[in-house]
Formats: sequence, C-alpha cells, structure tokens
Amino acid sequence: MQPSASPRPSAIPDSAATTSRRSDVRRPWVHVDTESRIDRWRNATTARGSSSNGTAIEVSFELADPPAVSILFVHCPDQTSSAIEGDPWIVNAAGAFVLLLVYFAPTARRAPFQDYFVYRAGPGRPSLDLIPVPYPRNFDHNTVGVLPLRDGQHYAVVIPVSDSYVRPRMGYRFHVFRSDRRRPGPWTMKPVRLTGNAQRSIWQRYLSYSLYGVACAGAGLLGWIDLLNGVLLCNVLEEDPVMRVIEWPVPATISTDEYGFVCEGSGRMTSHATIADSVTA
Repeated sequence: MQPSASPRPSAIPDSAATTSRRSDVRRPWVHVDTESRIDRWRNATTARGSSSNGTAIEVSFELADPPAVSILFVHCPDQTSSAIEGDPWIVNAAGAFVLLLVYFAPTARRAPFQDYFVYRAGPGRPSLDLIPVPYPRNFDHNTVGVLPLRDGQHYAVVIPVSDSYVRPRMGYRFHVFRSDRRRPGPWTMKPVRLTGNAQRSIWQRYLSYSLYGVACAGAGLLGWIDLLNGVLLCNVLEEDPVMRVIEWPVPATISTDEYGFVCEGSGRMTSHATIADSVTA
C-alpha cells in the first residue's frame, strides 16, 4: 500500500511525551501524518530500539496542536541516512500506540528487509518495540491493525489473512501478536467465523474491496473500513472471533470499473470514515 497523506488521530497520554517546540500544553490527541521523515529529532517523545539485525533506531515526534499535523521522525544514530530505504510510514494508530513499518537498505551481509515496530507514547517514558517474526509472508499491510489492551501498557497487533483466494467461503484467519504474552509464543492464529451477511457480501467482494483503513472500536473490537460497502467488525481477542458487516445506510456514490477498482475522480477521493466511541461516522 502506498502511504496516505491524510492524518490519523492518535491519543497522547499524560507523560513527558506531550511537549513540543510549538507548545508544552498537554494534548488528549493529535493528528499524525502517515508519511514520516528520516532525520534526527530528539526530544521528550524520543524512544529507542533495535531492528531485527541489531541496527539501533530512534523514533521521535514533532507534536503540534490540532488541527496542525504532527510529524514522525526516524533515525539510525550509528548509521548514515542510507540505512533506511524509503520513508518509514505509519500503518495504524490507536490510543497511545503507533504501528510503524520501516524498510532497511541492503548491506554486504544482508538483503533488503522490513521491520514492524510499535511506538508507545505512554504512560511513563516512550518505548519502541520490534514486532518479532514469524508473521505471515503474504498479506496486505493496509489491513494490519494495532489494538490497546485493557491495562494500557500492552497491545495486540492483528494481521487478517483471507482464505477465500484458495478456499471460497472459508473466511479469514487472524494472526495475533500480544505484547503481554511471550510463552509459548507471542503469536497465535485464529480462524474467523463469518456471520450470514458477511458470507454473502464480503468474501465475494474481497478482491474489489476499497479498504480505507483499520480503526479501533474499543473493547477488543477492530473495524476494517471500506468506503464502498461498509465496515467489517470483529472482536479479535475472543477465542472464537466472529466477523460481521455493518453496511452503509446510504449506498456509496463511488464509481468502479468492470474489475471492481475505484475509478479516478470517484467520490472516494473526498470520502472519509472513522470509528469514535464504537460508532462509525
């Protein structure tokens, strides 16, 4: 997926991470640009970690009062700027957690690779976690979501994989990483049951789905927002998760071609949807 230039709101907790050069007023939330910068920007928001090959990495934010957009900065202090290949980008954000995807340039000993990180703004000092492998080899980065857990310290990363490509009507599998579980392993795989309306509408249109993004709906719920048809909603933390569809009450005025792709100049360019207080708007 190409990174979107549209900002996404992310909560900022009551920690030292709430200061910036523009203002030191605490912010309940900020707008964050999904596109980032490769540069050193150290302040109270800076968190440090390591890539899967041991490269040190720093993540910081230049925070701004809404409606201005805050900027993410990524820096490898022990390497040149060429250590990172292309601008890192924000895949998803929920509460104090930001899911990042960083592409690393090849070296003499390793081919190009990519790592997922979760930045936690608080409570306490900011932190940066490397999401460990194994996760699925082939999946759409645009479908990955991050979900805060009840304690506020931990989170889950959810990767849905469709079985409909090879086994029609078989539905989805969720690959779930939980930061509060390390044994027997941080990753689990769950088959997902589809409700009747999901079976009728979603699996058949999966390839043509115009996915806008993933949003946290609270209480373990993630919603996959589609501007053409509606929202796929599921409690991803349940042992036996069930996916259902919330269809838009008014048909979308979005044009698609014969293959289901959104036409250039369609209404999707000016459409927007999000989930706030478990309500889609």
